[in-house]
Amino acid sequence: MTAFEGHSGSVNSVSFSPDGKYLATGAGSDDKTARLWEVATGKSVTTFEGHSGSVNSVSFSPDGKYLATGAGSYDSGANTARLWDLATGKSVTEFGGHSGPVWSVSFSPDGKYLATGSRDKTARLWDVAVGESVTEFRGYSGSVNSVSFSPDGKYLATGSRDNTARLWQMKLILNFLQNGLNADLFNKLNELSSEFPFRLNGVKLEKASPRFLPIRGISHPWQAFQTPRPDFIDPVEWMLASPVERGDALARDGRIEVAIAEFKKALAMDKSLNFNPKERAEKLAAPVLTDE
Repeated sequence: MTAFEGHSGSVNSVSFSPDGKYLATGAGSDDKTARLWEVATGKSVTTFEGHSGSVNSVSFSPDGKYLATGAGSYDSGANTARLWDLATGKSVTEFGGHSGPVWSVSFSPDGKYLATGSRDKTARLWDVAVGESVTEFRGYSGSVNSVSFSPDGKYLATGSRDNTARLWQMKLILNFLQNGLNADLFNKLNELSSEFPFRLNGVKLEKASPRFLPIRGISHPWQAFQTPRPDFIDPVEWMLASPVERGDALARDGRIEVAIAEFKKALAMDKSLNFNPKERAEKLAAPVLTDE
C-alpha cells in the first residue's frame, strides 16, 4: 500500500492520469490546493495553488496534458473551475460563472469541453479552448454533485441532490450551439417549454408537440415530429435527420406513402437532388414487404 501524504486538509477528490503514472488529488478548505503525485514512488511532483476555497474535484484531460479542478466552499472562496498545464504547473484558464461551489468537473472524451456541477443547482458546459460557458443546464431543485461524460461523448450524465440523475444528449445540444444558437437562446427555449428538457433527456421525445420554429433560416428540429418516428431510430437522430434520411428510414419501416411525402419535401428544398420518390421508397421497402 502507498500513502500519499502532504495535504493539510481533507482530500476531497482523486483521479488517475490517462497513462496511470500520476495521481491527482484535491484538498479541502484548510489546504485549498491540488497535487500531482508519482504513483510509482508516492512522491508529490507538483502543487497547484491559486484557489481561494476547497478543491472539490480533479480530472485529467484525455491527452494527459492538463488537469481541471473545481473549487469553492460554503463559507468562502471563489466558486470556479481551473485548467492547469501539467508541464509548467501554472493555471492557464479560470472558468468563472457559478454562484456556488463547484462540486464536480469532467472532460469530454475529445477534450474540447469541460462539464461542471455546482451547489447553485446548475451544471455548465465550457469550451476549453476559449474558457467560456457555452450552455447551462437548469431545472434542478438541489445542487449538482456529479458530472460525467459517456466514453463515446454522446451523453453527459449529471447527479443532483434532488434525488435525480439526468442524461443529456450532447449531439442535440452541440447541434444547437454549432448552428448559431447561443446559451441565452438555449436557456430561453428551456424555460419557455416544459417539455424541452425531456427532449434533451431522451425521455418520451415522441410526445413533443410538433411545431415549426425558424431560427436564422434553419427549421427547428422539433418539426421532425410532424412525421411519426420509426421505433428503431433514436429520437435525437430523428430530430437532426434530413428529409431524405427520414424518408429512407420510413421506407425501411414499410411506410411507403409517408416516405414518398418526405422525399417530395426533400426535392422541393434541394433542387440538386434527382430521384423518383416512389421508386426510391418501394426499393427500400422491398425487404420489408418480402418478409411480410
